[in-house]
Amino acid sequence: HFYHILLRLSASAGDTSAAMWCMDRMSDVGILPNIITYNTLLNAGAKAGNVALVEKWWKDMIDRGHAPTAISYNTLISACAQAKDSDRAEYWFAEMVAHGFQPCNVTFGTVIDAFAKQGNVQEAEVWAERMCKSGVAVDDVIYNLLINVSGKSGDLAKAEYWLQRMISNNLTPNTKVYNSFIHACGKCGDLKRAELWFRCMEASGCKLDMISYSSMMYAAAKVRNLARAEWWMEAMLERGFTPNIVCINTLLHACARKGDSKAATAWFMRLEEFDLKATEVTFNSMIDSCVTARDMDGTVYWLQKMISGGLNPNNITISTLARWSQAEDAGSERARIGQPAASDVPQWASQAIVAAYNERGDTSLAL
Repeated sequence: HFYHILLRLSASAGDTSAAMWCMDRMSDVGILPNIITYNTLLNAGAKAGNVALVEKWWKDMIDRGHAPTAISYNTLISACAQAKDSDRAEYWFAEMVAHGFQPCNVTFGTVIDAFAKQGNVQEAEVWAERMCKSGVAVDDVIYNLLINVSGKSGDLAKAEYWLQRMISNNLTPNTKVYNSFIHACGKCGDLKRAELWFRCMEASGCKLDMISYSSMMYAAAKVRNLARAEWWMEAMLERGFTPNIVCINTLLHACARKGDSKAATAWFMRLEEFDLKATEVTFNSMIDSCVTARDMDGTVYWLQKMISGGLNPNNITISTLARWSQAEDAGSERARIGQPAASDVPQWASQAIVAAYNERGDTSLAL
């Protein structure tokens, strides 16, 4: 029916208002909702992460005499996961079991996802082990969740444990899993481990993509190894990939951490070659490379180029410029606690900003 189609579309978009409108119109024309209708409605609330609304619709479903199915329970648990409400996810899991339903990999995975979204590695692992003991096979989706949450929490050893366990269970990590772990290595500043697993990824026949290479550049940038970051960019180009602005910004970040404004300029000049447009992040990295190199003329140049290009300095820009003054006053209290403020921006930089805004015709911003 027409309204059922609209309801499914609303649910896919997580549009609870549109879903309710469909339900009201169905009621107006005498169409009675069935369990499929309610499961679709619950899915709309789950996509929106609105647990209270989903539970309200659940009660209405029960009151109308519709018995929930396994899909109903999984959808409700999914709403809890989307809302990062692990307590309600566990509650509804218990309710599902109490009503005679056998949890499947989707059920367990959704509860694990609730803890993963909270960054709670320990509880996510507890549920993964519980899943194994119940006889439900842990699939690549679950392993990816565990690798992701461990990596984001900075527990690289645990992330690696789950990756190795995945492989030992004859599951082949896909590109997303490998990229997730390599990025975690970069976040933890472990370039060697990132490069080791990149080689494993390559040897396994897994498809390498631009994210694989940008993650390697990120790992190199994290440890201020500009030469290696540039090596990975060249390797990516040799593979036929055309870098996006994220790749270039990552490389410029490596230049900034090294304080190599010349290398940063060289890569910036290649933006046109790759048909890319500089963003605030791009210019902030250019300014950062000059500030780190104590290059006042370069800092002014890129600051003015940023503004003349229609972009505005943001909090990152101000924080970067303030570091110049902090370096000159390393013994100050603010420098010690690392809290740069607009008042720390050197006068010459403030004057450059005002001049650039006046040149652009934005006198209100100049003020």
